[in-house]
Amino acid sequence: SLTPIQGLPTLNEIGTVTYWAEAVSEFGCVSKRTPVTLTINDCSLSIVKSGEFVDENSDNLANEGETIKYTFLVTNTGNVKLTGVTVTDPMVTVNGGPIDLEVGEDSGLTFTATYTLTQDDIDAGIVRNTATADSNETGPSSDDEETILPQEKGINVIKTSSLEVDGESDCYEVIAGETVITYTFTVTNTGNVSLGGVEVTDEMPNLSAIEFVEGDSDEDGELDVTETWTYKATYTVTQEDVDAGMIENSVEVTTNDETVSDTDSLTLTLCQDKGINVIKTSSLEVDGESDCYEVIAGETVITYTFTVTNTGNVSLGGVEVTDEMPNLSAIEFVEGDSDEDGELDVTETWTYKATYTVTQKDVDAGMIENSVEVTTNDETVSDTDSLTLTLCQNQSLAINKTVASNADVLGGDLVFNVTVKNTGNTTLFNIYVEDIKTGDNWMITELAPNAEDTRQVIVEISQELIDGGCYENTAIAEIREYFGEQLPSEGLEEGAYEVILSAEPSTVTECFTQTPGIQIVKTDNGAEVDAAGDVITYTLTATNTGNVTLTNVVITDPLTGYEENVGTLNPGQSAIRTTSYTVTQSDVNAGFVLNTALTTGDSPDGNDPGDETEEETPIQRNPSIQIVKTDNGAEVDAAGDV
Repeated sequence: SLTPIQGLPTLNEIGTVTYWAEAVSEFGCVSKRTPVTLTINDCSLSIVKSGEFVDENSDNLANEGETIKYTFLVTNTGNVKLTGVTVTDPMVTVNGGPIDLEVGEDSGLTFTATYTLTQDDIDAGIVRNTATADSNETGPSSDDEETILPQEKGINVIKTSSLEVDGESDCYEVIAGETVITYTFTVTNTGNVSLGGVEVTDEMPNLSAIEFVEGDSDEDGELDVTETWTYKATYTVTQEDVDAGMIENSVEVTTNDETVSDTDSLTLTLCQDKGINVIKTSSLEVDGESDCYEVIAGETVITYTFTVTNTGNVSLGGVEVTDEMPNLSAIEFVEGDSDEDGELDVTETWTYKATYTVTQKDVDAGMIENSVEVTTNDETVSDTDSLTLTLCQNQSLAINKTVASNADVLGGDLVFNVTVKNTGNTTLFNIYVEDIKTGDNWMITELAPNAEDTRQVIVEISQELIDGGCYENTAIAEIREYFGEQLPSEGLEEGAYEVILSAEPSTVTECFTQTPGIQIVKTDNGAEVDAAGDVITYTLTATNTGNVTLTNVVITDPLTGYEENVGTLNPGQSAIRTTSYTVTQSDVNAGFVLNTALTTGDSPDGNDPGDETEEETPIQRNPSIQIVKTDNGAEVDAAGDV
């Protein structure tokens, strides 16, 4: 008997499979095979949650009451239709659904929701939540979404005082030891995030403790977006303050976020009558009747003297002379503090000195112009003085053109170096340079004294240049003043500019090697001659084998009597002509025809070339002889006849 197959067919993956079954009797009789199809369906879905912050007031910040718009995209990822598809979100009410989804279909814009921001959300800077999709045929599927909220942290502090100006005065009338100033510090949240750990500090000596007054309306210890807090402190004016003529200091507000802070300074000007004067002079002297100073950049050293005088009625402390002139030496005090108390008394005049080395920039400008300032420890008491020194300017320009290389072949390059040099003492700008014959031109935007600028002009060697033998060219350099707003690149017409500085033009001549040559080739074109009267056709080819153009090229064949001026031949060019000759009996007797061809041409350098060639054409000779014998019609009929 047969042994049956053990086990059962099993399907454990999504999809469809077909098995074939048959029955076999104990006698080996087999039934017809029958197909059995098994199918497991895929019931599944996915969800994608998307959130978008809506900046309703377009300030690029998140504000309480603004919203996040959510969309939920549910997709049938299985292979059977889904029914009763819904979306839930614990933070919002989801609009839309339930719906049915065919295989591969998504929900589009069916499911949406809106979330309204709170200040806590803005303080956190992010909103996180999860949405869940479900259907009658599947289990739930979830997706998380994080929406970043734009934050801006900011704080501002303003410091004010209780002092008031009397009448039209621009200073405060105070009494040392008696006048008490009350300072008010107003702190405002200028961002969109609540701030904690707010602290106000002022390092002003002898200032009382700073006390919180009001503003924390919800008493949560945080400076909310809508809140303004007020602090106060007091200070008693001292004699030192009156001597200084001002009270100046700063307040700082900080938070528990080290990136969020602010400062504010307040200066209270106390009434005084103060004055100061400064005069600046130099050691330069004008030579003769010149109206400018002769200097050498990098060598001439100027000594400046600063004379400071107290023009008021109050001794001045903290006198400082400053000059922002670049590269000026340190300003040194020389003399004047007779009582050595460090204060500029009413009766005193102080002298300072400093040195300065003239720069190229100064010479280019034609002047040295700057100011000195004297200040004191009272910012209301200062003075300035300006000094302008006119410097002599000498502008000069040179150009030199040389040959860098010469390929000396047709199509090669003839390279020139054009060097422009500033031979004056000022930097030159916008130097126009032109190579006259080639038309090449360029602008040198800036050239320092003694500096050079070298450019190359490349000329392609043409047949015309080689024929000419030598090439002469001139380069110019000049500075132009253009009229109106025209620039060189705009195709200026005659008279559109004026030359204000030019160099002596530079001319250079370069010559080329000339090798005139000509060749004549003569052929009988394979003529076969065997008798007088045959005609030989000759081909005469004259070729310019040199590197210069030949004119009046003449081809001559004395045997045939041919002569022709074929005109001009460029290098490598040929002229082809034909001529013919009738063979004579003398030629046949000689067994050949020997012919000579000649050619000449005129060369540009006068070394006129020529050439000649011979062509020998063999003649097939056929010498022969014949004898003919006759009896002249004799009639013979007997012996002895002749």
